[in-house]
Amino acid sequence: FEDGPLPFLDIIALRHGFDTLDNLTGGMQLISQHTFSLAQYVYLQLTSLQHHNGQSAVVVYTDTDFDDITTQGAIVNFNLLRASGEFVGYAEVDKLAALHDIHLRTGCFCNSGACRRHLGLSNEQLRDNYQAGHMCGDDKDLISGQPTGSVRISFGYMSTFEDAQFFLDFVQDCFVEKSQVLAPEE
Repeated sequence: FEDGPLPFLDIIALRHGFDTLDNLTGGMQLISQHTFSLAQYVYLQLTSLQHHNGQSAVVVYTDTDFDDITTQGAIVNFNLLRASGEFVGYAEVDKLAALHDIHLRTGCFCNSGACRRHLGLSNEQLRDNYQAGHMCGDDKDLISGQPTGSVRISFGYMSTFEDAQFFLDFVQDCFVEKSQVLAPEE
């Protein structure tokens, strides 16, 4: 069943929209190559980030090594780790990113199956998360130290290398620990 009449005026306008996009960008193939290269660059840089103690700073969730444009889109899905190995909650990342004018998405992205698989959540953990009050769209990003979702950054045809580097600088400056934090002496 339909939720009302089809948006026939929008459907008619699609052809003109795609023609304009072709004229502005050179076509979908070029857009795909451009956005993939940005995502691939971010993936490679994120996976190399380490804290002062050698602990990885990022866990990337992917089924590929970002080496094939036909199997990987322009999206990088990840969680950040502290130098102690503990996860950084996605809500913390989201709020800090917003302060730096970086727009990203957090949570499970309306795909609970993929989220569950990549986070390695068991049926019991899912049940425990829901019993703890976790639901789609909330800020309960860590339960018992484990993430309930992740962070996603996506690239579009207007994204630039500078945008990608700005995001990477943000991660490095805000989340990668460069030296051990010592507790103040009393």
